[in-house]
Amino acid sequence: MFLLRIAAVLTLCLACVGCEPSAPSIPNDSVGLGKQRPSLRVWIVDAPEIERELLIRWQASSDQSLAIENVLSKDLLARKTFAFDTIIFPGNILGDLVEREIISKLPTQVTMRGATTRGATEAVKSLSTSKAEDESPEEDLSKTWPSRFPSIVSYAGKLYAVPLGSNALAFVSKGVDVAPLMELQNNLALPQGTSAKSLELWQAFLSPIESSSDAGKAENKLFAKLVDVTEQEKERLVDQFLWISSTTDKQKRGLFDLSKMNSRLTAPEFVNAARILSQLTRLFPESFIAPPENAWALIESSPNDTKSIAIDWPGTIPLENESNRENKSGSDDVNDVQVVPIFWNPNRGLIASIGKGTRQTSVSIQFLSWMSLPEQREALRGVCSRVELLADQPDRNLIRDDYRKYTVALNRANQQVGMQWSLRLVNAQQYRDSLVDALIQVIRTPVQAEAIMAECSIKWDELTESLGKEKQRNSEERSQGFNK
Repeated sequence: MFLLRIAAVLTLCLACVGCEPSAPSIPNDSVGLGKQRPSLRVWIVDAPEIERELLIRWQASSDQSLAIENVLSKDLLARKTFAFDTIIFPGNILGDLVEREIISKLPTQVTMRGATTRGATEAVKSLSTSKAEDESPEEDLSKTWPSRFPSIVSYAGKLYAVPLGSNALAFVSKGVDVAPLMELQNNLALPQGTSAKSLELWQAFLSPIESSSDAGKAENKLFAKLVDVTEQEKERLVDQFLWISSTTDKQKRGLFDLSKMNSRLTAPEFVNAARILSQLTRLFPESFIAPPENAWALIESSPNDTKSIAIDWPGTIPLENESNRENKSGSDDVNDVQVVPIFWNPNRGLIASIGKGTRQTSVSIQFLSWMSLPEQREALRGVCSRVELLADQPDRNLIRDDYRKYTVALNRANQQVGMQWSLRLVNAQQYRDSLVDALIQVIRTPVQAEAIMAECSIKWDELTESLGKEKQRNSEERSQGFNK
């Protein structure tokens, strides 16, 4: 019996020696540094041209990969789910993304230059920066932005995105006398009563061009173009209409009567703006019905003995074509490119936000900080004119006479432009779709402009009613910076 007890004890000891203690479980958020991080999911809206440059530069800065998806804005707004960490998109759809809670407010770390953003390339590599490593005082970068930047990324007085660009439309021409429009620009500085005078100056500008022998030939081209207008060209027609509208009423009471949330499209300034758009489009169909950024190039390249007009902003020099551009001295000759210093912002510049449902907030903050740096802006600017440089960055595009005139005039007009014409409220695209259909009708039959705009106004009111007046009014006020 004693031997059996000894054998049992030995057996138990041997069993205990062969067992390993169980390891404690590691929480999912305690991943070792050596483990590969998931890809940062980035959606790019209406800007596929920046994907390649973005990938190349990020790969040189970080070991973490990017998973990029290119999306059209109309498809984006039709989606029900949004699986991204950061999103790059044109500023005109900001209202939809905010009101539908698709994006978050911009974290303060993105705009504060200090330990978190100084040397962002190195910060991205490590994805961790200690305040103790750099005790330099922090600086709010949003205070250094151009005056037109904050409005494109603001909604209800709060920042929701990093502004990569905020391009303003301008009037550019060659071969025409712009003196009436230069006077129009001065007229806009008056406090009130500018609509009648503005209309008079527009007609003084347009009448000599309409009396030229080429007007009939241009109309034939126009009707051919109107048969198949692309979505991009429709968007440009709306933007051009709103630019013209901004020249006809200095008080800028807006597109809606906010007391009742009724459309104001039957007001004289909008009816007249539609007629002026019709006149301009009939005279210059190639530049008024054209993809974005193409119209300015048409003016720049047109022969000196031809008349040409566009409402646009200048494109940028492609990286591979820098040496092919001519360096011309400035001139005020009517046959050279002329830029009228009247600007209106259609909110087509690119901005970047963090997704509401991201699980990679820290990395997303680093990504936006990295994108904001001058070197990234310069590289992306070479492939997309909707990305802009900061004020203290050298701009190689200034070798161009047309670009230099635009930039000098824009900087001289360094002022905050109101958002009353912006059409950034939630469901804005539905209003734009109705408006562009009306504008095309006015271009075809300008004598019916008043009736056509009245019909469009009724459609806007019906749309507002169906979407909810209070909801739409609240959104329109928030899009203009009110109702904080």
